[in-house]
Amino acid sequence: MGGDGAVIRDAAGREWLDLSSQTVNLLFGQSHPFITERVIGQLRDYTFVDQDFDCPRDRMAIKRLQPLLPPNLTSFNIRMCNGSDAVECAVKQARRATGRSRVLTVDGIYLGQTTQVIHFRGLGERPSDILRGSTEDVLFAPTPYCDDHGHDPLECPAENGEITAELIARHHLELACVLVDPVLLSKGVFLGRAMSAFVTTVAAACREYGVPLVLDECQSFGWVPENTLSTLWQVRPDALVLAKGVAGGFPLSVCATTAELDNLNWGEADYTNGGHPVAVSAMDATCELLADPAQQRDFGELCSVLDEHLPPEGGAHARSRGIGMVRAWEILSDGVPADPAYVRHISDACLDAGVYVRPYGSALGIKPPRSITADQLAKALHTIGRVVDEARGH
Repeated sequence: MGGDGAVIRDAAGREWLDLSSQTVNLLFGQSHPFITERVIGQLRDYTFVDQDFDCPRDRMAIKRLQPLLPPNLTSFNIRMCNGSDAVECAVKQARRATGRSRVLTVDGIYLGQTTQVIHFRGLGERPSDILRGSTEDVLFAPTPYCDDHGHDPLECPAENGEITAELIARHHLELACVLVDPVLLSKGVFLGRAMSAFVTTVAAACREYGVPLVLDECQSFGWVPENTLSTLWQVRPDALVLAKGVAGGFPLSVCATTAELDNLNWGEADYTNGGHPVAVSAMDATCELLADPAQQRDFGELCSVLDEHLPPEGGAHARSRGIGMVRAWEILSDGVPADPAYVRHISDACLDAGVYVRPYGSALGIKPPRSITADQLAKALHTIGRVVDEARGH
């Protein structure tokens, strides 16, 4: 295997354009020279540093990250390796701050694979056999998206946040926090049609009733305008969870919170290899790239290519949704979402045609690395369109 930017290749030299950033985590693609140089420099300096020692590189990385996030988030835990740990960190902080236990989240959410977040999982059946002996105090609101687009999403109480806000009002004395992933990628929602209304309505209810709001932006950070949906929508969460691309694909996660939630002690949410110097150096370089005006111009150009080549919202055989570089190309059959097995077949055909794109339910997930060129992106989208047409017999 090998890779360069948005190109991946196998041992035989065959190449593919990667529109899914591998496990949707390579924000700047394979072997980005700026990130790679920073990582190699770190490896030459030292391999590891214990938390007992002050580490200027950690402080520098956090200093670069902080301006990319909502300004109310001033406390940072970077000593974790994956999004599941960061979600658990935020829940621990919220439970300690409130003295309450219940977590309100939404159907369709997927937060990872540690025991606690499997309990919080709203996607599919939870594997009860591996959850034996453990319980969680969790409440689920409806998925903030409807497959039927025959109504105004701003008038739909599931999509506009009204049902979730009502649950907050009803249960606020029991709620430690409300936990929301605005993308819901694994469910195939890809921000739905009214997610900004949903999140702002839920945030307002959380403020009104004094319930901490935890936003999981592992999937969105760096792939959307203003780097986070929180900033784009002017939402001020009490905790923000980051992973995936925050360190350019290296294993690192972040829980950023308000000062009021900065309440954990050493040994409660920090892990031996969490915040490893190699991953921290990658995060430092990633955040520096995100702040570069040239990178921001390139991002805008790539978003324009997506706008131009993706099917329209009201398409007869396909439709798209999403924000920035997080998009869904949904396949339709007789006007309704296609069978997931059929979409997997299209994904396989795209791979045969030189494009790697992951299927999510009835949708192909378009989330390319920011290192892709406009020409590469247009070519890959054209290939998908051709494959979809051929599958329909055109």
